[in-house]
Amino acid sequence: MTRLTPTQFRELKWEIVEQLKPGNEVIDATTITIIRERAAAVLKSKLPASSEQYDDLLTQVLDELLGYGPLTPLLRDGSNMEIFVDGPKAVYTRKWSQRGRKRIALVFESETHLKDIIIRFLKSMNLDISENDAMVEGKLRDDAGFPCDGRVFATFPPATIHGPTLSIVWMPKWSRDYKQELQGWELACNGAVSTYEFTAEASSHVAKAF
Repeated sequence: MTRLTPTQFRELKWEIVEQLKPGNEVIDATTITIIRERAAAVLKSKLPASSEQYDDLLTQVLDELLGYGPLTPLLRDGSNMEIFVDGPKAVYTRKWSQRGRKRIALVFESETHLKDIIIRFLKSMNLDISENDAMVEGKLRDDAGFPCDGRVFATFPPATIHGPTLSIVWMPKWSRDYKQELQGWELACNGAVSTYEFTAEASSHVAKAF
């Protein structure tokens, strides 16, 4: 079976996304089920389900349609303490166990793509951003299904020079074990888990999308 090249993979992904992109309808559990079924059906007509790339491609399509695009797997990963996006081509994460950010091999298609994802994420937190109001900071919603409290900070040009930015930082409860001071800080995060879901109330766009 012929394997898709990276270019073919990307083109097929966006072809399906554009074909199935939701309009202004309310994204509820029923709509999500329909979109998932349609995406699988369209993909099967173009790529055999037995292909080793099928599951990855379907996941990326659904992340764009129902989640937060490239951010979705990062948000699912409870080991991330921080996600920082500095323009469409520079994405960083910081794990609970590390002190600094680490750049990862993840990019957005364009500045417009990044803006769309930021707007979608902020709306799920009842926050808005635009070029006229190009800087926003707020608290992650308590009902969003995240493992800890946290804050989000986003900017659009002209507030930033190099494009849109997004910072999502989870706030643990810190406890200090003075007997093991040299081992650093001990993180104690309420109910932190490696995987989690957003609740239906967290976002009308991504309700139970994962």
